[in-house]
Amino acid sequence: MKLLLCFFLIYSLIITSDINNEIIWKEGNKLTYNDFKCELDKSSNRGAISNLGIHFEDEIISHSLKFKVYAYFNPKLSWIKFKNKNLLNHEQVHFDIIEIYSRKLVKELLKIKKVNHTHSDLKNLQKEIVHEKDLFSQEYDNQTNFSINIVMQNKWTNNINKILDSLKEYKTNKEYILKEVEIY
Repeated sequence: MKLLLCFFLIYSLIITSDINNEIIWKEGNKLTYNDFKCELDKSSNRGAISNLGIHFEDEIISHSLKFKVYAYFNPKLSWIKFKNKNLLNHEQVHFDIIEIYSRKLVKELLKIKKVNHTHSDLKNLQKEIVHEKDLFSQEYDNQTNFSINIVMQNKWTNNINKILDSLKEYKTNKEYILKEVEIY
């Protein structure tokens, strides 16, 4: 139960973050051991903790919705116990999963048409995406046994890369503008 609670706390959506400390997900960039800067929690039975989140900002400008979404990793709140390429890859895939769900949020936001919406609607959409991401991440950890099952880890890594590729038109960390949308 503690592990499950810890999991949800660690991988929960963080809407605001310290921009100076975060690493924004970028295709081709991979996490390194040096990216984990938090002091090691020696009492933890985990091999690593990654502080990850989805940043979402929006602005309403005269019947238009301007928004930006991106996945980030916070080095100052992340640690890794030992140098192990499987463990590092496992944490990278968690970061990639955050990017997948960031892209899914972009995809859903782009579906908004000329109808009345509230900020509550946008928040609820975020919550739905985060809930899906939490379940997906939990399944990933369960099937890979937190990187110990190397065969499953490799299958997940390949699957995540395919999913990222399938959502490439919804890349994050860029500004989108939806015109003629009513948000109140």
